Amino acid sequence: MSVGGAEAVPTARTTPAPQPAGRRGDAYPEATPTMQPSRYALALRRGWRLLVAGSLLGVLAGLAFTARTAPTYRASTSVFFAPARGDTVSELTQGSTYTQNLMQSFAKVTTQPEVLNPVIQKIGLQTTPRQLAMHITADAPLNTVVLTISVTSSGAQQAADIANAVGVQLQATVQQLTPSGTGGVRPINVTTVATAQVPQTPTGPSPLRNALYGLIAGLAVGVLAALARHLLDDRVRNREQAEALTGLSVLTTVAYEPGRRRSPRNQTVQDAFRRLRTNFATGLNRPAGSGTSVVVTSSIRGEGRSTTAVQLARALAESGSTVLLVDADLRRPRLAAMLSLPEQPGLHDVLVGGTTLGAAALAVPHSSLRLLSAGRAADDPGAALASPAMRALLAEAARNYDAVVLDTPPVLEAADSLVLGQHADALLVVVDASRLRARDLTACLHQARLAALPIAGVVLNKDRAAPRSAKPPRRKRPRVAAPRALGFSLKPGLSDHAL
Repeated sequence: MSVGGAEAVPTARTTPAPQPAGRRGDAYPEATPTMQPSRYALALRRGWRLLVAGSLLGVLAGLAFTARTAPTYRASTSVFFAPARGDTVSELTQGSTYTQNLMQSFAKVTTQPEVLNPVIQKIGLQTTPRQLAMHITADAPLNTVVLTISVTSSGAQQAADIANAVGVQLQATVQQLTPSGTGGVRPINVTTVATAQVPQTPTGPSPLRNALYGLIAGLAVGVLAALARHLLDDRVRNREQAEALTGLSVLTTVAYEPGRRRSPRNQTVQDAFRRLRTNFATGLNRPAGSGTSVVVTSSIRGEGRSTTAVQLARALAESGSTVLLVDADLRRPRLAAMLSLPEQPGLHDVLVGGTTLGAAALAVPHSSLRLLSAGRAADDPGAALASPAMRALLAEAARNYDAVVLDTPPVLEAADSLVLGQHADALLVVVDASRLRARDLTACLHQARLAALPIAGVVLNKDRAAPRSAKPPRRKRPRVAAPRALGFSLKPGLSDHAL
């Protein structure tokens, strides 16, 4: 249909906009970072690098502590306590019970200054009884009369000397503390039954034990860091969070595809936009391709808005509809370069009367899709898109095409998408799950709702939870037989053309 006639310039549509797909009332609750068990698992899975780094650093710290710590040696002596007299079985039993009841007290006495001061003076240690007591342990098992005294020291000989000196001094101290019986006889005899020997190998530090402690501590720090990062991260990460934050339905999710699999021709990507085509048409309560116009925008740049517009237009064209793809981003046009088509003439040329829509819309090869590129640069893009000529162009495009898809600048960058959205049937908001902050998405939707735009839903891009495409198999290089006429074989990786 030509636009060269003297038709009256149509005005903006006054028919009420259809109810946006997935809208859930007037209240749009903001998402709160509730941590359910599944969220904990998700936070740990996303923060696995922090867990690995924390564990490795903990192990290295444990090994470094081991290397910087001087070796310690342990020496032990055993002292036997027995009743001094017992002529009958009853006396022996009473004496044994009396001695066992005092064993814990004797263990306490072992680390008291009454015992340790003479030991310090005898050996000539440069320490105090309190400090020395920290290296001495006295253990008396239940129902026994044997006290084991263990001493740890940085020197093997010193550990044995201190242990033996403490055992000898304990004997003298016990004799002084216990009351004397008839005839001045002490009721308890103390005998050293095992003298301390010089240890041949150090008992600490243990590299394995310190590495294990470091691993546990580092892993705990990594877990706390991963959970803290998850709680403090306000990016819109998944479908549930996007729906809770916006109050809108996610019409499709596009998986995060690393490397060479991130291609518009990827089968998984194409299936995602076919779902968008179906869900979008369902939300409008009419087939996609009956004069439908949709504005594709985002909160900020770099969220995949232009790619979404192209893929949605391709998906609509696949269904047999005639589709016009309009590059309405006069500030940073991209669609002509993406589709390898000329930039001029384009949208701005039509708006200023330099050409017609039919002449400027270029056919995209192998499809019923046409592209209206941005055209020459505009001095004031906002004024051009808000002009009556733009409204007339949209009305004409709706009459000539089954579907019109407009790629517009981000909402937080310019008001162009809000202006064009007032003359469209629906507004699609593209959300990058890897970088968009919740506050930016909230601000974008707030402006769209203030303008009373018919928001159809959200397209969640780079969703790591969405199914990915299969990794393409690696091509094997063909093996080239070596020329036999030469009488020798080539090195691996060389062919006869390299000669």
